[in-house]
Amino acid sequence: MNKLFYLSYYSVQQAQRNASPAAVAMTKYVSKALKQAVGKNTIISPAQASDRKFYPQEETVDEQNNKVIFLPSYYAKPKNYFMRIFNRFRRQRDLRHILEEQLSDGDTLIVYHSLALIEAVKWILKRRKIRLIIQVCEIYADVTNDEKQKRREMSFFELADAYIFSSSQLEKTINIKQKKCTICLGTYQVEPDRGIRFHDGKSHVVYAGTFDPRKGGAIASVMAGKFLPENYHIHIIGFGSEKDKKYLLDKIEEVSKKKQMYRYL
Repeated sequence: MNKLFYLSYYSVQQAQRNASPAAVAMTKYVSKALKQAVGKNTIISPAQASDRKFYPQEETVDEQNNKVIFLPSYYAKPKNYFMRIFNRFRRQRDLRHILEEQLSDGDTLIVYHSLALIEAVKWILKRRKIRLIIQVCEIYADVTNDEKQKRREMSFFELADAYIFSSSQLEKTINIKQKKCTICLGTYQVEPDRGIRFHDGKSHVVYAGTFDPRKGGAIASVMAGKFLPENYHIHIIGFGSEKDKKYLLDKIEEVSKKKQMYRYL
């Protein structure tokens, strides 16, 4: 019987792994939809631990009873340059090993697009006759303005048998050959009421995600403050390196000299 696998940076409560909250939420939603449609799927997650400990490969189940396989985790940001390079090599090696071990001819692999996953997926396509579905939420090179990187991404997208897009604009840009696709704009569910209320008469806007300036989202939310009326208050919630945080705080201070509309968490 053919199986369904979902390759994504994912985490669950019991695992000591870090992953983008947006990626986790989307992976959880799509995985739930897949389970309702076709039954169980196995999630393969390369998410790394944030501390200096080594975590071996482990398997668990998420709240939807899907099997989750976590790659071995090495300290992601050692100070030694050669150790960083070696760790990247080990992660690629481990990912290839798990893909080869888990996938058989005829299986389907859904890949949540990430630059770090491209080479391993291309590698397994040469060894297994699988159906590839690429979930594209953004083209990273559009943020960095790197034409060489964009050619690499677009070349990878061409390998897909089908797509999951986050917008119709991505579908128009990427799906030139009109392969099967679906548009998934979000998780299509009401989030739990966390009891947060504001009684200051202001319109509160939240950005939640990475602080990485190469992705652009956090900085864009800061710069948008220049053009918003005084009754708007922007909350920025997310994660990033100390360098990313400092850069973001500097930008907030720069804009906030004229407008007091930020709350940094």
